[in-house]
Amino acid sequence: MGRRIRVLPPQGDVLASPSANATLTLWDVRTGNPLQTFTGHNDRVNAVAFSPQGGQLASASDDHTTRLWNIGTGECLRALTGHTDNVRITVYSPCGHQVVSGGLDNTVRIWDVDTGDCLQILVGHTREVEGIVYSPQGHQIASACFSTVKLWNTKTWNCQRTITECYLLDPGAVYSPQGHQVTFATYDKEVRLHDVDSKDCHQTLSGHLKKVASVAYSPKGNLIATGSYDGTVRLWDTASGHCRAVISDFNSDVKKVVWGPSSEVSHLVTICDAGSVRMWRVLEDEGLYRIHLCWSSKSSGLAATDASIQDVCGLSLVNQQLLEQHGAIGGPSFGLQVATE
Repeated sequence: MGRRIRVLPPQGDVLASPSANATLTLWDVRTGNPLQTFTGHNDRVNAVAFSPQGGQLASASDDHTTRLWNIGTGECLRALTGHTDNVRITVYSPCGHQVVSGGLDNTVRIWDVDTGDCLQILVGHTREVEGIVYSPQGHQIASACFSTVKLWNTKTWNCQRTITECYLLDPGAVYSPQGHQVTFATYDKEVRLHDVDSKDCHQTLSGHLKKVASVAYSPKGNLIATGSYDGTVRLWDTASGHCRAVISDFNSDVKKVVWGPSSEVSHLVTICDAGSVRMWRVLEDEGLYRIHLCWSSKSSGLAATDASIQDVCGLSLVNQQLLEQHGAIGGPSFGLQVATE
């Protein structure tokens, strides 16, 4: 099974991504340049998370630890030890006082950020925990393994509900911004939306040709972005379930999609299997979506045939000339196919 890659939403003007070489990197979202590299783990880093206050990072590693970092200095504040196997995921609580981690020992652990103490160990999964997410209000967390999503009450830490037979490809779940839905990708190329207060599947999104690796709600909750092993990203209308746009021209699997913070102009971050990180600008005009490439950490894997580079930001003159030589043309968007269904 390939390594899961998780990138953080931009926090102001920076985003963070993990690495297979036991480091994590902070990026400038405006230029795509690396700002800082954090070192200290003894094995590859699987996931990173910003604290709500923005001054701290948490990272999960195959060295069985979660580490907390000072973003300004790069200092490792503390290592949270207790997992008996690789740690796959870590997230902060909305208040920022706790960090939650999950891993190959099938447990979910809740940690005190200030002391590093383990406050609670949640058991019940029968396989490795690879996805954890807080509901927007912080009253619930969803933890996920390959075939099960569990919803936990954050006051009592009791399991409120178990969703079974979901067979997740990249085990994880996401809440809608309003907190009324929990959504995940399945092994059969679909994305399923479940009502939190109901046992029913509210909606199923179908259209990808291969397995879906990542799902993310837009800040306003009106769109869902999905990244797939078919080398595309799709944007879905959450009300109707219709596909509104498809970003193509990826030469490898799209392993992660993440929306930027809420603003007048929405941004989408994508990470491919080859390690390329890209920032896209998503514009909506009367129900039609235009998508522009802002920058890419690697341009060597980008297919230029029939692509448009008009209005694209962040391209050097040399890269622009190379893209034009390989078939890039003028037009309203970069690598965009507007869905007609």
